[in-house]
Amino acid sequence: FILRGRNPETPQDCYEGTEPGAEWGLEYIQGYGLRWDMFYSSDWGLPQSRPRVYIVMVREDCGGQKAAERIFQILEACMGRLPRGALNDF
Repeated sequence: FILRGRNPETPQDCYEGTEPGAEWGLEYIQGYGLRWDMFYSSDWGLPQSRPRVYIVMVREDCGGQKAAERIFQILEACMGRLPRGALNDF
């Protein structure tokens, strides 16, 4: 998964310049707040019901974790409140 992972234990199976067993992923990027969630397209007025993953990262000097959380609060407040549309409306 993109948020967190670990390199294989054998050097030949790792990306060049990385160490065996090293942890990687978006959660390990320093200086950013991270928030992710899964939303359904139908919650946004789209004629689809499949889920989509949204990932937001905000630099610490721009609000970091608190700002990332606030973005999702706003998104969740808007869900289900948008007019339904047809696919060709977009």
